[in-house]
Parts: sequence; C-alpha cells; structure tokens
Amino acid sequence: MEPTRTDRLTGEAVARAGWCDVSLLSVAWASDGRDVLIDLRFPAAGERTLTCRWASELRVDLAYPSACGGYALSWDATFTPIEGGWEIELDFATRGSVRLRCCELELTATASER
Repeated sequence: MEPTRTDRLTGEAVARAGWCDVSLLSVAWASDGRDVLIDLRFPAAGERTLTCRWASELRVDLAYPSACGGYALSWDATFTPIEGGWEIELDFATRGSVRLRCCELELTATASER
C-alpha cells in the first residue's frame, strides 16, 4: 500500500508501504552525519523523505550506462527488523541498490510537499 500525501509512517508501517516504482531523488546526511535522509518520489503520494536515524553501514551502489541518466526506479525494498533497529535494502533493479542499517525509520512528506 502506497502512503498517502499526508501520512507520517514509522517503523513497521514504513516497511509495509508500497516500494515498487519509487524514484530515488537524493541521499543526504543530517544531524552531524548521524542520520541518513533518502528523498524519494512515490507515484501517487509524491515526494517523501525516508529518515534513517543512527544510520550505519551505508552502501550506495548505483551504476548508469554511458549517455543514460534519469532517476533510479525501484523494483522493491526490504526492511528487516534486527536487534536495535532495521536493515534496509532499496532495490533499483538494473541500476543497483542502497543498503544501510539504522535504529529508527520515519517516512514523511518532503518540505516541498507539505
């Protein structure tokens, strides 16, 4: 189920959101590098920010062929509960993936969508 424009999702609700055909807009660090912010565009819900608090083991592995650009489009995502938080993998099919671990998850509207 894709989030609506007004949803603020945390924890397991983030994991249950519809993660197919989501565009990756940006990856940024916040809170002195403690948190990772992943900006995404959902087909119906618009731009959202996935906030991963106390992030670690970040791996951004994306590849684009020559003369090919555009946003990476998701195939799926997995959110696996682990001791003390979450292990996350955003799968962007042929483009690659973004993987990390964090203590808390939150999915909210981006500033431009509020």
